[in-house]
Amino acid sequence: MAVRSRFICNKRVLAALLLLLGWIYFAEFYIYSLYSHHMWDIYSEDGAVSKEALKVLVVTDLHIMCTMSAVEPWIARWDADRYLKKNLDQAFAVFSPDVVLILGDVFDQGYNANSQEWIDYLRCFRHVVAVPDNVQLMSTVGDNDIGGEGRESISSRILERYSVKFGKMNSLTVIENVAFIKVPHSYGSNHCVTAVVCVLLR
Repeated sequence: MAVRSRFICNKRVLAALLLLLGWIYFAEFYIYSLYSHHMWDIYSEDGAVSKEALKVLVVTDLHIMCTMSAVEPWIARWDADRYLKKNLDQAFAVFSPDVVLILGDVFDQGYNANSQEWIDYLRCFRHVVAVPDNVQLMSTVGDNDIGGEGRESISSRILERYSVKFGKMNSLTVIENVAFIKVPHSYGSNHCVTAVVCVLLR
């Protein structure tokens, strides 16, 4: 009787384990291949995308956590960054963009990072946002990158180190026949954001 009970228990454990592994496979692997074939549609006015068209992939509020978070445990930070990377890699593969434009809040707590933590953030950024060499990457700042939310002040040192890596807040970049213009805009005493104006050059 004891042997029979143990056998039934082992079968239930095995069934639960197989069910768990099946769910992990579905949620972490299969769903991404499903998205790549059915969920990523490219739209244009005439229903087709010209091979000569400049393709711009716009993403925002990545909030890369890396090793820093005020409340999240390490496994949540790891899983969040891994989720970002998988989706960005999928987007790069499906759309083959010429330009990737990140609209602020690249990092979760970039404004609060010391020198070593900033180096770690940049390492995580290169891993998560693995843009192909032939793709132009542009980014604007957000309050999570340089501060300025609520009563936080914006440090010139933090703004400078962000600008060194991601470019100045006011700049002009021309790619093919499109001009990307970064325009800094302040509101309130501490808040500062960057708008991007795209101008089609004839």
